[in-house]
Amino acid sequence: MASDNDRKTNGVFKGLLETGSGVVGKAMDKGSDVASAMMTHTAGLISKISDDIGAMADRILMMEERIGLMADRIIKTEELMAKLTATLANRNLDLSSSESMTEQALRPPLLSVSTTETARSLPPQIQITGNPNLYLLYVSASPALRDTDTVVSKIETSGDLQTAWKRSLTALAGTFEPSDQASPHGAVLTVAVRSVGENGQPSPLSNSVDVLVAEG
Repeated sequence: MASDNDRKTNGVFKGLLETGSGVVGKAMDKGSDVASAMMTHTAGLISKISDDIGAMADRILMMEERIGLMADRIIKTEELMAKLTATLANRNLDLSSSESMTEQALRPPLLSVSTTETARSLPPQIQITGNPNLYLLYVSASPALRDTDTVVSKIETSGDLQTAWKRSLTALAGTFEPSDQASPHGAVLTVAVRSVGENGQPSPLSNSVDVLVAEG
């Protein structure tokens, strides 16, 4: 039979086992709660980080759009500056060169003739300020240079002038107004010019000159 000491020892072990079992159970329950709380907290953090990453991605896209817009504006500004620089350079060139055809094309040239009387087969000897290489010759039966009574020709050489003069008189035949000049057998034509610059821009119309065209 077990002695009292054995029974006491068994009781102590039994108590210890029960206490240990309770502690372990509580520890497991507590650990489970802690693990659950940690998982919940971690899931919340992951969700928050995901939201932050999404917001950051949106901001990055917005920033890219702004950068793209700014780049377009920079390119446009550079184009405008380049055009402005070119314009200013051309203007400075015009101001520094009194013989520039661009400068001459912006203002009406001055027309003069060596004589105010000529023949049908001989064009008047004309002088134009700036001596343009290219100009438009206006020959009209009307001092007002009406479109219906005016022939316009492009002149680049003296041969062009000769041809244009004959062509103009042929086109205006029958429209000459009687002359009140000294010659009873002539007609008065009005002559004017426009100089043409290197850029192809014609100047305003020059002063007009009346020329007596003698018969023959």
